[in-house]
Amino acid sequence: MIAHYEMTAREIEAKINEFPCFIAGVGTAGTLHGCGKYFKDKHNAKMFALEPLQSSILTLGKSLGPHKIQGLSDEIIPGLYPENLVDGIIRVDDNDAIGMAQRLCKELSLGVGISGGANFLGCVLSGYNGAISVFADDNKKYLSTALADESIHSQLVDEIELLGFEVI
Repeated sequence: MIAHYEMTAREIEAKINEFPCFIAGVGTAGTLHGCGKYFKDKHNAKMFALEPLQSSILTLGKSLGPHKIQGLSDEIIPGLYPENLVDGIIRVDDNDAIGMAQRLCKELSLGVGISGGANFLGCVLSGYNGAISVFADDNKKYLSTALADESIHSQLVDEIELLGFEVI
């Protein structure tokens, strides 16, 4: 959490000028807590937690079962989760996250993991122009998962127009 507050958030801050909100999936909650708190403290930004729709542990207090967004919602609410700072929770469907990660790779050559697809969708679904998130990892370690399943279809992903965002 401290590394994200002291380093990751400042690196992002050095590259962009607007900070309407920060969105991150919750695994350990370190990225959400560190970056989100920094942007809230320094720029009065909103902070949104992202969770798999199929798990919903943050919104329901219990897991609904397995999901396909590795690294998020590991059956517990982590100790670093800053519930008192979070302005809202965005829930993303597994197949939408997978479809978005696939589309980012195919159309923009951004080889992101499934959680990256979820974080991107979180930015879109937040409704904030200039929403900020991170792509925590690349797609290489997910090639034997549903990320490689080209039969996955998402109407939500098909409706999103990929322009007006900046990768830093």
